Amino acid sequence: MAALILNILKPQKKLFFNLFEEVSTNLQEIISVFTLLISENDYQERKNLNDKITKLQLNNEVLTHRIFVELSKNYVTPFDREDIYGLAKSIQSIADHLHLISKKIHFYKINPTEGVGLNALTLSVTGMINDITDAVKELRNFKNVKNIIDHVKHVETLNSDVQDTFHQCMERLFEDEQDLKELIKQREIFKLLETVAHKGKDCSTYIEAIVIKYG
Repeated sequence: MAALILNILKPQKKLFFNLFEEVSTNLQEIISVFTLLISENDYQERKNLNDKITKLQLNNEVLTHRIFVELSKNYVTPFDREDIYGLAKSIQSIADHLHLISKKIHFYKINPTEGVGLNALTLSVTGMINDITDAVKELRNFKNVKNIIDHVKHVETLNSDVQDTFHQCMERLFEDEQDLKELIKQREIFKLLETVAHKGKDCSTYIEAIVIKYG
């Protein structure tokens, strides 16, 4: 009887793992396209890349909504419901902010290749997203808790790197940019990327909580 119950409950747990892996992989695709966008000189090509990010972000919303629907339908979940909700919401927030940045670059007609520090910030954010994705995959079976903790620690390190780079970018921006409008636009882009890093740190906090409770 016990084995029968476990067989019934197992697919429900597997469903959440599948959805989290899908949504984190989708996030990796978004940051990959975003990296291309900030390295592109051509306005029309940046528009095309922005359109790709929009489609990926919409897919992220669909996947996140499925997680919330399944959370409302299923009594049995692999982790605490609050941790599932918080992790999914944090991943969605990263996708939303990256989409917002790409839209602002397009609408403000900013050439991101002319800015200083944007590549460095994006590289750190990319590392954070890769760590989050790898950690999420490890949650399926907890075979190597140390790996998960290492990913969490690396996210925290990269978040600190983003904060340092952000302040350096702000210092240089206020020193070098003479056009007030351009200064405001670029500052907004940098600030949003800093927020993305904060959301990545939130993800690592939820993953760490799951490890402490179930590892």
